[in-house]
Amino acid sequence: MTRARRFTACFLILGCLTGAQSVGASVAEVPSGEPTATPTGTEADSTSEDGALQFAWAATYASWYSFQGLDYSNRRSVSQPEVSATMRGVSISAWGNFDHSLGELNEIDLTLQWGWEGERLSGGVGYANLHYPHRADWEPSQEVLGELAFAGPLEVSASVHWDVDEGRGRYWELGLGKDIEGPGATIALGATVYFQDRYYELTGIPAVETRVGVRRVWAGVAWEPSLARLWTWENGDFEGPEAVEPGWIFSLSLSPP
Repeated sequence: MTRARRFTACFLILGCLTGAQSVGASVAEVPSGEPTATPTGTEADSTSEDGALQFAWAATYASWYSFQGLDYSNRRSVSQPEVSATMRGVSISAWGNFDHSLGELNEIDLTLQWGWEGERLSGGVGYANLHYPHRADWEPSQEVLGELAFAGPLEVSASVHWDVDEGRGRYWELGLGKDIEGPGATIALGATVYFQDRYYELTGIPAVETRVGVRRVWAGVAWEPSLARLWTWENGDFEGPEAVEPGWIFSLSLSPP
């Protein structure tokens, strides 16, 4: 790895560790999404509404980088750190993907987002700037995004990202989730349907993901190992050479408790 690559990777990792030391238990958890890609947004803490600047961090190790079921790391392991700052419901975050087999940081996503929370319904809108260093023929792009979540017996969520630059299309996520509180740990169950609408000229359902995770606080950090299964079938433009391979994904996410 060159000195520049080491510096960039260390910057993101050290940012996570610095965030861990600078935030207390009042800081909101950054949701650990699938090792997906894309990258996850930062949930605004309710205390940020009083004007106080809040910092958060998260770090995920994944057996491979899945974006809507698409393989972005040739089934090789990755690390995905994230740091964010939030004030009055407005957050800015930096997320990266480090490919272990290549020794390269090959994606950096910068997101500006405004979010709100109600008793049952929450949501947000934002803008993301995507960069792909060390990926030949991958051009930077830009997205606008929106998301909604309803908390009930099952948590129902929906999000849409509209690529207004290179991708020139949209991709959606529709999810169901359920947390089961246990003695000293929380079991998280979830399922997500992925859909693309002319995103990089592809339309269809690339995959459906089911997952189970266990969240436990230890040594002042929330640890969440999880196992996900991608279910795929040929449909729309995801046929023949564009068909998505099914598979299993193991991940371990760390975040503030």
